[in-house]
Amino acid sequence: MKFMVETSARHIHLTQESVEKLFGAGHQLQPRKNLSYPGIYACHERLTVVGPKRSIENISVLGPCRTADQVELSGSDARTLGIDAPIRESGHLAGSGACKLIGPAGEIDLSEGVIIAKRHIHVTDVDAEKMGIENGQIVKVALGGPERRLIFDDVVVRVNHGGITTMHIDTDESQAAGSPTEGEIVFDGEKINGLPTHIIAQKGIARTFQNIRLFGDLSVYDNLLTACQKNITYSLFHGFLRTPNCRRQEKAARAECDALLEEMELTTQSGQKASNLPYGMQRKLEIARALATHPKVLLLDEPAAGMNEEESVQLSAFIRNIRDSRDLTIVIIDHHMDVIMSICDRVSVLNFGTLLADGEPSEIQSNPEVIAAYLGVDE
Repeated sequence: MKFMVETSARHIHLTQESVEKLFGAGHQLQPRKNLSYPGIYACHERLTVVGPKRSIENISVLGPCRTADQVELSGSDARTLGIDAPIRESGHLAGSGACKLIGPAGEIDLSEGVIIAKRHIHVTDVDAEKMGIENGQIVKVALGGPERRLIFDDVVVRVNHGGITTMHIDTDESQAAGSPTEGEIVFDGEKINGLPTHIIAQKGIARTFQNIRLFGDLSVYDNLLTACQKNITYSLFHGFLRTPNCRRQEKAARAECDALLEEMELTTQSGQKASNLPYGMQRKLEIARALATHPKVLLLDEPAAGMNEEESVQLSAFIRNIRDSRDLTIVIIDHHMDVIMSICDRVSVLNFGTLLADGEPSEIQSNPEVIAAYLGVDE
């Protein structure tokens, strides 16, 4: 049987008591849009989740209220925050991870409630009968086409009345399963579907990640040098003998690394371990490392994730400077609208995987479909 697969992004369930602590006395959750599971909706309200290492802002609250507070994250989110979050079914919270929630009217400390949701599939009662499966049963689910199939085992069946049969996976699993089923990715007139990452980088595409992926045990300098060495072409033989050609290319790579450190204002931190840098500087270093590959296109995946307002403003200025001083295209995916609107000259809005709008920032901000989908409208 074929069915829909949805990516379940990080989100929060709250009790009414917590809603009032975080948003004010008497506050009621304001529905924004209905989700595929019957009776569940995304709300206008958003919160900041704080862990031992980092914080993540702008996390969506889902309604209606529950009897216990629950924060659902991906494994990458949990590692970024420094939270020991177990893989659990929704509602199984005993001994789960702890965090702090910050809202506009207050904050609360959760001693437990943070989980990585066990992968599951919501099945209508009609489809469950057709497939001969029951609520709570563990099944295997295959995603993708015959040429590249990904099989998820240990998937929990949740039978419900109404709605549509839908499998939910988190953002980490979605990326793992994300090979396209049709279409082509064309860059500079060449199809690049399925090419190895290093070949794509050689063709002029560089990227950063939502969860920073620096070489934490290496110095700032060595992180950059690894990227500056992309254009080194000498053979193993020349490297072993340290020939003039070898030394000349390595000298050029080091000179480029020094110049990039100065441009990015990281020279004084060059000898520090990357993992010891403040979060904002780690993000800056990751972008600098991508630039060291001389990309034609720079992809930034939620660069403002985990940053406070001051850090986001500084990051926006940093990216604008890159945009204005280099001959390259920057593509940003982010939920921080202030960052997007302050940097981008063209904005595309997706809603449940469908292109909702495309245009200049001023057009997007006044687009009624965007407002209805992301801000809600009065009935």
